[in-house]
Amino acid sequence: MDALSPEYYPLPEQPALLRPESVNRSMLLAVLDFKPYEGGEKDPENLKLRIPPKDDKRRRALLQLARDGYAPAMYFYAEWSRTNDKIENAVVWHRQAAEQGMPEAMVKLGGHLETGIGTKDDPVQAAGWYRKAAEKGHAEGADQYARVLRIGIGVPQDRMSAREYSKKAQNLRHPPNKDGNVSKWRQAMQLVVYPFRRTIRSVSSRRNRITGTEPAR
Repeated sequence: MDALSPEYYPLPEQPALLRPESVNRSMLLAVLDFKPYEGGEKDPENLKLRIPPKDDKRRRALLQLARDGYAPAMYFYAEWSRTNDKIENAVVWHRQAAEQGMPEAMVKLGGHLETGIGTKDDPVQAAGWYRKAAEKGHAEGADQYARVLRIGIGVPQDRMSAREYSKKAQNLRHPPNKDGNVSKWRQAMQLVVYPFRRTIRSVSSRRNRITGTEPAR
């Protein structure tokens, strides 16, 4: 049966916000031609978009879901637009999804605003969207906000806060176990690798001060 036949995928008759989340998700999965990541099916927000550029039927169905106000559909339509060189359209839909609270879209919108691709550059707004994504527990958002804090793009330079957000991103990617302890891999890094790096830097710094030479590149 065609995945978009009326029996399987009826076009929505009411706004997405009035439908149960499970219904919206099922409708989105019916539109997306996706390949689940290893480990099984993930949420729609984490699926890799694989809508063929010439498949106008699926594109229109995805656009319908996006216009109904379903944030993941907005995000995926923005990604479809971006991969098909419709950058200005991608910015519009990334912004719509970001304003609905979707952290993946917040990071993408921040990238548009920081680089000025598809819209007027606005580093201050870009940093704000990165921060919002970080506060929602998005690791890439925390990384990007740490970067702009460290360099001072759109926000006052603050290396201490940058380190805190970098650590937050690391914890989001490698969360502590249920007892509140870090993983064995993180423990090994903290006990062995990091001190070793600090020792090397310290020895190199003392050698440079004594010899008056620059560190080797």
